[in-house]
Amino acid sequence: MKKILSSLIVFGLSMLVYWLTVPLSDCYIAQWRTFYWDRHYCNEILAQHSGAWQLIQDFYYQAYATTTGIAAVLAVFTTVLVSVAYALLGKIGALHKVMDTTVKQSGVYALLFVLTTVCTMAVRGYFTSSADKNVRAMMCLAADNKWDTIIEEYSKVPSTTKLENNLKNMAYAERGQLSRRFTANRHPDVNDLFVLEINSSPYVAALLSDIYWTMGEITMSQMYAFEANEKLGNLSPRLLKRLALTNIVMGEYRVAEKYIDWLSKTVRHHSWAEYYRTKLSDEAVMADEYLSLKRRCVPEENGFPSSRSIPYDLQQIVNRNPGHLPSSEYLKAIGMLR
Repeated sequence: MKKILSSLIVFGLSMLVYWLTVPLSDCYIAQWRTFYWDRHYCNEILAQHSGAWQLIQDFYYQAYATTTGIAAVLAVFTTVLVSVAYALLGKIGALHKVMDTTVKQSGVYALLFVLTTVCTMAVRGYFTSSADKNVRAMMCLAADNKWDTIIEEYSKVPSTTKLENNLKNMAYAERGQLSRRFTANRHPDVNDLFVLEINSSPYVAALLSDIYWTMGEITMSQMYAFEANEKLGNLSPRLLKRLALTNIVMGEYRVAEKYIDWLSKTVRHHSWAEYYRTKLSDEAVMADEYLSLKRRCVPEENGFPSSRSIPYDLQQIVNRNPGHLPSSEYLKAIGMLR
């Protein structure tokens, strides 16, 4: 009973420590990989080289969708490690005699807890250190449409890269503030709105998909989401959601249902998938304020944007759908560059 109580205390303290120290940027990886509770998916992964290890990783990364989930995983690891270390120390003759009172045993537990948490945080800091931590954190916020939080964060720590400017300006556009705030940059250019050179990075393509979705360029958003998801093995929940939404808005309900079916086989995204399963009809889309607003951005003739330019497309969206504020905000910002 005493050991169980000690383990619970270690778990609780570990949970608190990690919950307070785990950065939001650590949740970034859960956007690109997920675990499907599906026999065919498991067999397909297992058939690959190192498939068993990949399957374990996919299962493990489900917890990485939130800082609380990460803290829980690390707390379990710490509790097990402390318990094992304590048991091994108790088998050493000299130490066994020293650990003869409850107070001394508690002291050993406390020492092991401190050493384990410090070492775990040091190892994690070494392997997860990244120059673009802030971008990763903002991408996590953008995935949950937390635009006000992004704006607030950049009011504290100014953006320093084009990608950060992309994220910040997307948040401004969503809140109708882009045209007013864009000139705050000393020498802004189009890359501060959306990067033009994306090389082969699926993560930058994912960001562009988000930006074009905000603009109302639905087919461009879909194109970048599809490209990025292909490069990530069709396992990105963030991009699967975008593909489901763009197809719903475009009226391609059978295609959208394919992505919804996959998301419904996950733990974290099941509820999201089942909610949007109810939107697979014209009537449901037009009854939904958000989806109907996005649908009115789609050109009526063929659903595809023109090949002229982004400003031209944005002007067409503004003309037929003046209620979609981000489109006019991006159009005004682009006009400021001339």
